[in-house]
Amino acid sequence: MRFEVFGSKANVDIAQFRGQYVLIDFWATWCGPCIKSMPALKALHAKYHDKGLVVIGISKDQAPAPLADYIRAEQIPWIQVYDDMPNHKFGDKFDVRGIPHAILLDPEGTVIWTGHAARADGEVERRFSASPPPMVDSQTMASVNAMLTEAAAQSDAGEFLKALDKLKNIPSNALVNGELKLRHDQVRSGIDAQGNSMLAKVEQLISEKKFVEGVEQLKTISQSFKGTEISKAASKRIDQLMADESAREVIRQGDDARKASEQLAQADALKARGKHELAYDKYKLIAKVFVQTPAGEKAAQAVATYDADETFAKKEISKDTGDKARSLLSLARTYASGQMHVKARAKYQEIIDKYPDTEWSRISREEMAKLK
Repeated sequence: MRFEVFGSKANVDIAQFRGQYVLIDFWATWCGPCIKSMPALKALHAKYHDKGLVVIGISKDQAPAPLADYIRAEQIPWIQVYDDMPNHKFGDKFDVRGIPHAILLDPEGTVIWTGHAARADGEVERRFSASPPPMVDSQTMASVNAMLTEAAAQSDAGEFLKALDKLKNIPSNALVNGELKLRHDQVRSGIDAQGNSMLAKVEQLISEKKFVEGVEQLKTISQSFKGTEISKAASKRIDQLMADESAREVIRQGDDARKASEQLAQADALKARGKHELAYDKYKLIAKVFVQTPAGEKAAQAVATYDADETFAKKEISKDTGDKARSLLSLARTYASGQMHVKARAKYQEIIDKYPDTEWSRISREEMAKLK
């Protein structure tokens, strides 16, 4: 039940006082018995307010001026609501037929007592003795409110995972306070609302057969809302799409195109830094693995350009020859150190035959001659 606090534009939901006892006093300045009960209500408020009692006065005055004058003159400290005629919406809500009339709600928001306001003190005292409401100290209140403000700002900025982590770090015992619990639930509801909105937008992409974009956004949602039902829904939707053969093929092609583009960017960066041998190898790999992608075609063109450069081609051939000869020489030396001389000679001879008149051939002849 929401209401506007008299004398301000603030709107309050009675649910925010969950975790506390709430005494609602229906009264009016023209009601003699109501005015007589005010000292008792003041004493009750002074005694139990800091222990978890909230008093809300709901005025049945026919005009707001007498109410304002009385509150100011008597310095009434609790919340007041003007239940203006002829609406009487709050009185009707609680089936109030006459005043003074008081209602006591327990920390769960359930009506546990009704009667004359002047006699509420006995019931309140009995309830507080039997089942006092859990209290949150002022330092914790300030700390949790700051955390909730930060979480709301993170949610507004799209940093949902940070906002969710912030909410998880709020001490559970602080949420017995109705005001904190209400703010917590409002922030969490806002996060869930944004997540559901994002899922709805993905469904629009999927309906347009934009499976690649849809899956990428679902992955983002799954990670951004990790540990929530929204994350599970996003992951489940990805599984459903991957189970569809036509969608799966489009997604695979899109994934290949993305990977190829990323690797092409790396190859281009190597080329720009003058690391041509490394760039050449990278271009060759992209052209081989990602043949049917735009990046694969660009990589193949880059390879062709390098191959057309005679100076680079000779250097590349020399490098390739050196790599192969070095590998064979390493194997020959392994055999030699293991006293497997027959196999060692065979490998040394292979180097001599394949790479005559090279440094590799010279080294092989020298090392073979030393074998017993």
